[in-house]
Amino acid sequence: MLLNSSSGISNEDGRIVLASMTKNPLGSSLVFDSLRNNWDGIWKTKGSDFPQFAEAIVETMKYMNTPDQLTQLRQFWNDHQGKLGSMKRSFKQAIDKVQANIKWMERSYEDIKTWIESQQ
Repeated sequence: MLLNSSSGISNEDGRIVLASMTKNPLGSSLVFDSLRNNWDGIWKTKGSDFPQFAEAIVETMKYMNTPDQLTQLRQFWNDHQGKLGSMKRSFKQAIDKVQANIKWMERSYEDIKTWIESQQ
């Protein structure tokens, strides 16, 4: 895994890779899945004050816009908030962002989809 101590990848290079991966919805989803599935190992290796995680977490939420994704994020929060340390604020911001994305989708998606289809 990219973020474990035996990967040979420096923290700075890991940050660059994470930032690059979060620039599209698929990569963003992969980063979140990796964080979620490997959190205990990440916690043991990096601890709670690893600023790249806070950045990556917020970036991975940029594309989340479904109730299922919000549920996953809230579940992660509930399971790990005692081990988030300085990242608690970033997680809270991420949850707020996903909630806003869901509201936007509910309010605007169909109108925009209809408009785009009418332009073809």
